[in-house]
Amino acid sequence: MMSIKKSLFTALFLLTGSTVAVAQVGITAVPFLQIEPDSRSAGMGNTGVAVADNASALFWNPAGFAFQDEETQIGITHSNWLPNFNTDLTYYYLSGKHHVDGLGNFGAHITYFDLGEQVETTDQNIEVGTFRSYELATGISYGFKITDNFALGTGFRFIYSRLVPAGTVVGTQTAQNGSSIGFDLSGLYRTDPFEIGDKLANFNLGFNLSNVGRGMQYVDDSQRDPLPTVFRAGWSFNMNLDS
Repeated sequence: MMSIKKSLFTALFLLTGSTVAVAQVGITAVPFLQIEPDSRSAGMGNTGVAVADNASALFWNPAGFAFQDEETQIGITHSNWLPNFNTDLTYYYLSGKHHVDGLGNFGAHITYFDLGEQVETTDQNIEVGTFRSYELATGISYGFKITDNFALGTGFRFIYSRLVPAGTVVGTQTAQNGSSIGFDLSGLYRTDPFEIGDKLANFNLGFNLSNVGRGMQYVDDSQRDPLPTVFRAGWSFNMNLDS
């Protein structure tokens, strides 16, 4: 029985060791919400869900704000998206966190995805002009401690999508600009520092369920496209090797 328990624990440890992202199956609206805004966590295999130690915790795991100090931070990201394909797509992300005495750290963000210039045509494929398409999201997040080692986080964002000018007739339907509200729920557990040899270390476990909400409505209420709801979970291990 002991060997079975050890095997199950080992399998669970290895499974959670890799950051997992599970999105809704099928087509979702506003997929730009899944773009990782900071190269640090993306470059470490999306491990931000268990690290969450700076302003980008708003994206990865808002519960991380509960363990951060009172330092105010701002993060800015600008990226020409898929430039090798000449897509005319540009991604912008502005995030920040600020400490409020007696309450803790709050985070806020603005995400803007420029979809470039589009050509407007008639049903006879005659060009009549151009227009720009874009999508944006803005919201706030907050993390709070349940115990000294475990915290929960939450947040919400307003999402707006302008694919075509409002009132544009597509086939037999009239298109409109889409909007929705997305919510996040996250948790983060951090052990107290412990010694391995003469080195201090700690272990973190985190999860984040993001972009939960009603789908985007572009035509009518019966044809809503779902938000890209994503569940992430992972662990991190930190050790101070030297000064």
